[in-house]
Amino acid sequence: MARPPFAARSSAEAVDPVAVLDRIVAEALVMIQRSDGASIEVRNGEMLEYVSGAGTLQPFVGLLLRIDGSLSGRCLTSGDVVRCDDALDDDRVDPDAVRRTGIRSMLCVPLHVSGRTDAVLKVSARTPHAFTDRDADDLRRLAEVLSIAVTAAADLSQVSEERLALAEQLVRLGEHERHRLALALHDDPVQRLTAALYELSLLRPAVPADRLPALQHTESLLRNAITSLRLLMFELAPPDLDPSNLAQALELAAEELFAGTEVDVAVDATFDVAPELRDAQLLYRIAVESLGNVRRHARANHVTLRGRSDAGGVTLEVIDDGCGFDADTATPGHLGLSSLRERGRLLGGTVTITSSPGTGTRIALRVPPRPSS
Repeated sequence: MARPPFAARSSAEAVDPVAVLDRIVAEALVMIQRSDGASIEVRNGEMLEYVSGAGTLQPFVGLLLRIDGSLSGRCLTSGDVVRCDDALDDDRVDPDAVRRTGIRSMLCVPLHVSGRTDAVLKVSARTPHAFTDRDADDLRRLAEVLSIAVTAAADLSQVSEERLALAEQLVRLGEHERHRLALALHDDPVQRLTAALYELSLLRPAVPADRLPALQHTESLLRNAITSLRLLMFELAPPDLDPSNLAQALELAAEELFAGTEVDVAVDATFDVAPELRDAQLLYRIAVESLGNVRRHARANHVTLRGRSDAGGVTLEVIDDGCGFDADTATPGHLGLSSLRERGRLLGGTVTITSSPGTGTRIALRVPPRPSS
């Protein structure tokens, strides 16, 4: 009998090196927002080999780089973070690898395993100057967590339960960072803008009549800014999620995201099997990011969110009748689309985005049932 969706993962799945490493680089790609590719590269003699990839680097798994002629190799030998702002103008980069991969920007951090540096965690982008010092710090922290788990497992070729636990830890780290940012937005920018709006209201009686339109315009700008920041706070840090009430949480999210608009929102979600917390968080993020994209970009009149889980797997769809876009020519590393697809991969499924100008957009997640134990 097929295992119900969201059931506990089997030991065989947990120790599958390819599956676990793929989950790790997928989460790294999601967390370093300007990236469109991520990889883990391991020493293989005098070469570095791509053993896992996500995003635009996934097709290059198996590619070999010279340690003495590549940025990843420099990271490996120096044992420190290495950054490239434009690969076309950087003599530390293997030019042949640049031609094959199309990489323009890179961040590489070493993975220290049992006191040795035998691997590199890398994120990349096909645009120059994509990464900041903050990105480097974030990737270094991810690498430190990964190195601890890999050291505990003793060998990158002997992946075990600790690696899967690491993938789960990276997801929790991402949730923690989002909550931290939402709190910072609430405690500083939102409070300051609200105070400024209040101060302006106190000035209204003293403003000459011919200047009232300008004051009203400024007040409107401040209200819009506060609304935008509060929506962002909600997307970053929604209320604590109870997996058994995922359908209700999605309904509340849709109501919150489209409050104050004239968009007609319909939610039809039923999850027969309560997901694990981590899976519920990923499903929720996919839905909220999709709905947020509709709110910000689609100019839609109607949007529908559907969700199901049963013996046939998991489905999640967000459909709008907005302006749409040319999905065939959209930038492959587009942040929103890349984030949705990588979260789908972390669930073991796929996200399909169907759209064309003037016909709206359909985002569909499909997660097949997990194998029986």
